[in-house]
Amino acid sequence: MAYSPHFNRRNLPIFAVVSMGALYLGLKSRSIMLKREKNRTEGDYRVDPQRSGGGV
Repeated sequence: MAYSPHFNRRNLPIFAVVSMGALYLGLKSRSIMLKREKNRTEGDYRVDPQRSGGGV
């Protein structure tokens, strides 16, 4: 792979911080989603309107 001018000594820390931030946000949103699913009681058959499949 050829050298890219975008990956120089000045930009590399910026890319690292951005990628770590994206990883953090992804893991945080996943943990929030899992926590919400865990708090649901068994037998709760609620469905979000977006996923309901339409009307009668």
